[in-house]
Amino acid sequence: MRSLILISGLLAMAAPASAQAIQCEGSVENSVGEVFATYDLDRSTGKVQKQVVSYVPERAEGAGVESDFFPRPRLMFDYRLAEAGQLDGPVVANVLVGTYSAVGAGKRPSLSEVKVRVLAPPAEPLSWRASEPSGGEGRFAALMREIKPPKVTVELLGKDGKVLASAEFDLSKTAQFQKAVTQARSEADKRTAAYQKLAAAGKAQGRCPAG
Repeated sequence: MRSLILISGLLAMAAPASAQAIQCEGSVENSVGEVFATYDLDRSTGKVQKQVVSYVPERAEGAGVESDFFPRPRLMFDYRLAEAGQLDGPVVANVLVGTYSAVGAGKRPSLSEVKVRVLAPPAEPLSWRASEPSGGEGRFAALMREIKPPKVTVELLGKDGKVLASAEFDLSKTAQFQKAVTQARSEADKRTAAYQKLAAAGKAQGRCPAG
C-alpha cells in the first residue's frame, strides 16, 4: 500500500493573498487539463486587485514512467491577465513532484539527490535539483514564454542518472486551452459580480458566493 505526498511545487491557490482579500475562482476541466481563474478582491468593495489564470495540463496517456517512490510529475503554469484580457506568461512554471510512501520498497532517495530535467525541443534541456526548484523553474517559465514548445517532457533523475519517473505533456491544443480559459474566467466573473453586489448592499459575508 502506498500514499501520495506532494513535496515540491505546492498548490496554495485556496489561501487569500492577505487578510483584506477575498478570492473568487472559476475552474474548468477538459481534455487538455484543468484551468483555474482566481481573482483577489478587496474585502469591503469587491474591487478586483489581482487576476491569475493557472493551468495544470493533462499528462499524455500511456507516456512516461513511475517508480516505487515517485509518481509521474505534473506541471502548473500561472499567467497574468493583461489590461486587454489576454494571457501574459506563463510568469510561473512549476514542476509538481510527489512521492509515494511505499512499504517494504527500500529507502526513498533524498530530494537533494534527485534532479528535475525538462525537455522542450527545440530548446536545450533544463535541469535543477528537486530540492532547489526556484532557479530552475524561473528558467523554465522564461523558456515557455520565448519558445512556446508544443510538447514538454519532464524527468526525475536519480544520482546515477537513471530515470525515476517521467511524464509527457501535449501543449499544442491551444484552441481547447483558450476555450477552458474563457469558461473559467466567465465563472470567476459571475462570482465576482455577485460578491460586489453583496458588498455594495453591505451584505458581504467575507467569502465569495458559491457558483
